[in-house]
Order: sequence, then structure tokens, then C-alpha cells
Amino acid sequence: MPRKIALWDDYDEVAFQVVINARGRQSTWPVTAPLPPGWTAKGFTGSRRACLEEIGARWQDPPLDDGWQGGSGGGRATGASALRGPLRAVPDTSVTALIRAQDLPRDRLAARCGTVRVTRGELLDAAAAWARVLVEAGCGPEAPVAVLLPRGVEALVAILAVLEAGGAYVPLSCDDPPRLLQAILADCGAAVTVTTDELAERVRGHGGTVLTLSALRKRAGSATATPHGASAGSLAYVLYPSGAAGEPRGVEGTHRQLVNYALWCRTAFAHHPGEVTFLSTSLFLPGSLTTIFTPLLAGWPIVIAPDGATADALLELSGTAAGGLLDLTPAHVRLMAARGVPGGGLARQLMVGSEPLAFGPELREWMRADPERVVVNHYGPAGTHGCFCHWLTGGEELGSNVPVGRPIDNVEAYIVDRDCALVGVGEVGELLVGGPSIGRGYRGRPRLTAERWIPHPWGDGAVLLRTGDLARLEPDGVVTVLGRAGRQG
Repeated sequence: MPRKIALWDDYDEVAFQVVINARGRQSTWPVTAPLPPGWTAKGFTGSRRACLEEIGARWQDPPLDDGWQGGSGGGRATGASALRGPLRAVPDTSVTALIRAQDLPRDRLAARCGTVRVTRGELLDAAAAWARVLVEAGCGPEAPVAVLLPRGVEALVAILAVLEAGGAYVPLSCDDPPRLLQAILADCGAAVTVTTDELAERVRGHGGTVLTLSALRKRAGSATATPHGASAGSLAYVLYPSGAAGEPRGVEGTHRQLVNYALWCRTAFAHHPGEVTFLSTSLFLPGSLTTIFTPLLAGWPIVIAPDGATADALLELSGTAAGGLLDLTPAHVRLMAARGVPGGGLARQLMVGSEPLAFGPELREWMRADPERVVVNHYGPAGTHGCFCHWLTGGEELGSNVPVGRPIDNVEAYIVDRDCALVGVGEVGELLVGGPSIGRGYRGRPRLTAERWIPHPWGDGAVLLRTGDLARLEPDGVVTVLGRAGRQG
């Protein structure tokens, strides 16, 4: 078997240069390779490490764009390993404006958690009122606002309120120690934190304003500030999915990401009448984006599993409503199957992600128990909350690796060798992705951003995201991810 080589592997002796596009985004590129369209050299050359350090040391006022060029790119690349999802217009609007624009009944149930229920009208009205309070507290365009709340209806209101105020929400885990919470707050630069009265002391002293739920409710009726509208390219969220494993690294996402993804999900996972979406993923993980914004856009009720809900509690919760969509990891699927889920249901559509997926007996039994059940392998590395999807048939070979499938709407994907040339069918290379599904980069870390967000070789000043994953295009046109590249950067 040939050695698996990632992009720019074994390039220690090759000179790189710092390059920049028209909007001020910087990255690196080999001196010996032609410059990608829309990128120019800044005049600094050296090893790739030296170029990245130069960017980290001299980067000022990073651009507020997401590197997307409105669909450009992809047209000039020729080869089977240049892939493109279905093209669809992406509205130039914020996700909250798009949600409000839907012609849906205000008295329809929007979300419930335990005995707490809220209609669509109540949810949107509360979010608007809280947004005015947040603006008075200093929230505005591009401003991060930390949300330290248990998973529940009030957390949904707070997230929407931050977005309505023009800011970006930063979800924190209520289980994290104060030291980690303080580190994330310092890293993201949140000027405001929304939390409960009980958790407020854990985040005081970081230099920002702490708004408790009681204060928000008290001030909501009298606040008169006008929220700042966000655009498609505005910052919408900063996620710290692995903050506990060392130095926190926040990944920035935009409204365009949420809009493109939610519109795709609304069609791909259409619900039957009476079905609900279960929200059981931690709010600081990318999987929560699927089960928050898609149902709010589509008008599907959200049934929220409270923090700390066990597998048995989730099974019990699923018995209270017909599940239209549930997002789980492969480990959770195995855990649920051990409790007899294949015969008992849980959800008609199961989205599996976050880990490589092998087709095991639990998935086969899950699908055989009901011909209407759908299992989907969903792929989205850090930097994009979702870019590939593969629908299982139920007839896969036991123990086989499930492909990640094909790109979703508007996503570009390329499998390349170490020279950034497209590989052939069946050959192994590194997977690069682009389009409106990739985020801006790491917050406050230009070196890391430049390392993973690279110039688009076939796009006009756009960027692609290095996933760091080795992949192969199968003869039937689907992509299989084989694991992490041994070397990155």
C-alpha cells in the first residue's frame, strides 16, 4: 500500500511565502508553485513554519470575512476528486432574520424542556426583548457574548437574543471548572456573560458584565435600545468544543454558515406531521447547531433533554413525542442499542457524527426494525459544522467503514496530494473543503488560521479548509475518510 501523504508533507526544504488576498486574509504558499488566483505575495519567504510565525507576529486587524466568494471556485478544477454539492442560492441575511421571515403560526409549539413550554411567538418576542437589554449592556456587531446556561428553553432564548442584538454567542459548559471558564472568557473577549443567578459567581472577575436571567427578565420590559442587524458574513458564534484539553481554541462561525446549513437540513431531514427534533447535544458542540437552527427555521418543535440526561432518560423522553431527528455519536448509538432501542424507536431519522462510523449490528437492527428509519453518516471537521452526508441502505457489510458520502449544498471538496494536485479515483490524499459551510478561522490565532485556511488553488481569492483527514474517492462517487494525516503543516 502506498504511503499516505498529506498536503505539503515532506516539504521541509521547500521555501514558502506569505500571501494575501484583496480582503487582507493571509496564508502561505510554496514559492515554486504558481500563485492561486486572487492572491499576491507579501515579500516574506522562508520555511512554512517561519512564514506562519511571521503571520502570527505581524497580523493586525484580521478581516471580518469568511473567505467565501459567493460561489466562485471549483469551476476551473478538473478531475474526479474535485467535488461540488448541489448549487443553491444562499440568502444574504442573518439566520435570525431568516427564521423571523418564515410564515409560521405564532401559537405553534417552538420548544419544551420538562414542564416548560414556549410557543414560537413567545420565543421570538422574548428574544427581541432580551436583545434590547444586551445592546444596552454593550452587545453589538462582532461582539462575543458568553452564554453559561443549562440546556433548556432559556438557553434558546439567550442564543437568539445575542444573534438578534448583532453579536456572536459563545456557549459555555456548566460543568467546566471556573479556571477553564475564565480562560475561555479571556480568549474570546466576551464583554457580556448571560448566566443564572446560581452560576454568576463562577464568571465574575473576568472584566465583563454579568447579566443574570433575573436581571434580564427585570429589564426586558423597559429596555428601548435598537438592536444592530447582522449580515450574512457577520460573526454568529464562537465554539470551544475541546477547551478542556489544553489551551482553549475558539472556532468562529458566521450567519452564512448557519443559513446555508439550516436550509439544506430543512429539506434533507423533512419531518412528518407531528414529529419533533430532539436537542440532546451539548450547546458548545457543533452538533447542537443542527438541532437548534434547523427546527426553528422549519417550524419543527424542539424537545430539549436537560443537562446530564442519561441514556435511559433520553429513551424515556423519546417516548413522549414522535422523533423526527436526533443527532448522536456512534458511541451513543451503541449505548442506546444495548438498551433495546431497535425495537423501541427513539427517532425516525438518526444523524450520526463526530467520530468515524463502522456499520455494526446495532445499526442493522435499528434500520431493520422499521423500514421508515433513516440513518445518516454526517461529516464536519472543526471549522465547519457539516459538509458531507451519506445515507445508509441497511445492507452494508458488517464491520465496514461507512463513507462520509457526498458534499452537501454549495460545498466544494478536493482530495489532493502533497503538491495540491488532485488525486485519482481510489487514491489517497488530504481532503480540503470550501464554500459557505466553512468558518472564519480560530479566534485571535492568525497563525493557526493561516495554517488550516489556505488559498483556494482554483478560486478567485477564496480559501479552502485543510481538514487534516486523509480520504479516498470511491468508484461510485462517494468519499471515504480514512483517518487523520500523520503530519499537518
